[in-house]
Amino acid sequence: MFFGGDIMEALLLTERVVGELLSVGRSSVRKLMDSGRLPAVHVGRSLRFHVDDVRRVAEALRRESAEAAQADGGG
Repeated sequence: MFFGGDIMEALLLTERVVGELLSVGRSSVRKLMDSGRLPAVHVGRSLRFHVDDVRRVAEALRRESAEAAQADGGG
């Protein structure tokens, strides 16, 4: 997965690693990127995601999940 330390110490993360961190598939990472919620950096022909943006999206998804649970009467 990640060589030489904590994965969150890296500044730019691959699509696969972002998917693992958010517990979603690569297609969901792409959807987040395509919707503008998760900015991507092009490094050559590869996509990378800044760790701060991934943290921001993770927090937003957590909040949305909690709000949806409350709206459904589950919290």
